[in-house]
Amino acid sequence: MSNKQESLGETLKNLRKAHRMTQKMLAEGICAQSLISRVENNEELPNVVILQQICQRLDVTLDQLMQFESEEIHGRNDRFNKIHHHFIQKNYLKLAQLLKDESLLSTLYLEADFQRYDYYLSICAFHVDKKPIKALELLKKLSHRHITERV
Repeated sequence: MSNKQESLGETLKNLRKAHRMTQKMLAEGICAQSLISRVENNEELPNVVILQQICQRLDVTLDQLMQFESEEIHGRNDRFNKIHHHFIQKNYLKLAQLLKDESLLSTLYLEADFQRYDYYLSICAFHVDKKPIKALELLKKLSHRHITERV
């Protein structure tokens, strides 16, 4: 993390832009666009309900946003983008190498992150380790997480 601490507004703005969203897109169905503008300009703080909905739309936790950790969030997203790229390219060895980096696990917060991680692990178990049973077990774990999340 850099030495310069971002404000909540700066973090929100950076995350919104990283998702290629306008203020209007972020606000849609949650709040007025003007509120997003005031928050990004550090003129106002939204209530916790609105803040939680904004976090969900930006795929971050409230803790991450409140700790002004957009750099960490971007790092996690960049890692998953690289992982997904190797998956699309069917470069399963490189995919497996990226997943073995233990620091990746420490950046996962959201259930969706753990689900993606388990999914990619199952792909590696099948293609790299040649262990289809292990791959199925990981997929079952993924399926169980998905079911319990929806209940």
